[in-house]
Amino acid sequence: MLNEMSNSHIIAFFREERKSFFTKSYEYFRSLQYLYVYIRNSNAIQKYSL
Repeated sequence: MLNEMSNSHIIAFFREERKSFFTKSYEYFRSLQYLYVYIRNSNAIQKYSL
């Protein structure tokens, strides 16, 4: 019984790790996308102001 419990804990731990990894990757790519849009918008603003 103790062995089954520890196995389920390990599986749950790896699931959490994988989920957090995907979440971090998603947030990282989303922040890159925001940064890209921000730079593109600031370049457009500079063109209009010149």
